[in-house]
Amino acid sequence: HKGSTVVDLGCGGGALRESVEKAGGVYTGVDKSPNMIREAKLKPGKAQFFVSDVARAGGVALPVRDKFDRATFMFSIQDIDNHKEAIKNAAALLKPDGALVIFMVHPAFRIPRQSGWGTDAVRKLTYRRMDRYRTEAAIPLDQQTGKESVTSFFYHRPLQIYTDALAAAGFTITNLKEVYSDRHAVSDSKAYEGEFPHFLAIQAKRA
Repeated sequence: HKGSTVVDLGCGGGALRESVEKAGGVYTGVDKSPNMIREAKLKPGKAQFFVSDVARAGGVALPVRDKFDRATFMFSIQDIDNHKEAIKNAAALLKPDGALVIFMVHPAFRIPRQSGWGTDAVRKLTYRRMDRYRTEAAIPLDQQTGKESVTSFFYHRPLQIYTDALAAAGFTITNLKEVYSDRHAVSDSKAYEGEFPHFLAIQAKRA
């Protein structure tokens, strides 16, 4: 909304900034990586960016005292080891009627190295294969950044782990949406891909 203040937790290079500013919002990005914040600051504009660990015990260290209207974890909550502390910190950064939005890879259908597609030749169908769901896991992901090979971790957790953490931090879930791919039409040979959501969005308000 116009005039709303938004804090993007685990903002990376600030990909959400443009959308917030186009909607008339005021954007603040926070990430513990100095390199990502340095990259985010290269783009001109009024947005503020700070280096801080969003899962820091005792709260996120920011040089601003004003509370925010909105907070978001945009594809970042599954990169954070201590998700409980991160969600608790998000609550502390919000105004009493503030809202939190979490956008993530769907934890029930898209787990790196633990899910994929399988084929049933007898039934002549393609199905979604899940190797695990209930068990939490830290899954290493190797990434190439320039000349360096960096290993990061994707933290898989069942959906209830997130809903429990939200409730413990004083949030009430007000909306939940599953996001599907529109790439394949019904007549497409890969229409089955449209049956399983890629992403999950959760909106919650401070109770």
